[in-house]
Amino acid sequence: MHLWQDLRHCFVTNSFTLNSSSEHVCSVIGSMLRNLKSQQRTRLLNKFTENDCEKVDRLMELYFKFLEAVQQADKRIEGEKHVRIHLFILFPY
Repeated sequence: MHLWQDLRHCFVTNSFTLNSSSEHVCSVIGSMLRNLKSQQRTRLLNKFTENDCEKVDRLMELYFKFLEAVQQADKRIEGEKHVRIHLFILFPY
């Protein structure tokens, strides 16, 4: 299955999770944008303007999903820091 079709299936079925396929797609796109020569990069960017920028919309959905996951991880880490500080105060050694 084509990577974009795989992502479309996830969005249509509302079963989107931050899985290896979505991470892989973001990694491939980022790598291509960094490494393609000017004309090839322009062709790739033009793909994102096709069909009323639907690929940009999907990338933005991925961005917000990843952002939410990072924010949740940051909150969890911050909570763990507070627990460690309190434990250290109670039991310094």
